[in-house]
Amino acid sequence: SSLSLSSEIRRSLDAISTRTRRFEDIYSSSLRFRILRQHGYN
Repeated sequence: SSLSLSSEIRRSLDAISTRTRRFEDIYSSSLRFRILRQHGYN
């Protein structure tokens, strides 16, 4: 269902926002930042 998909996306975004990457290239880092900002993470 749509609600299930929304909650799965939210859980994935939460995991991305809390996980730090020690060795991440600039492209991956900027993409992660952009996706989080687009979804209201500050």
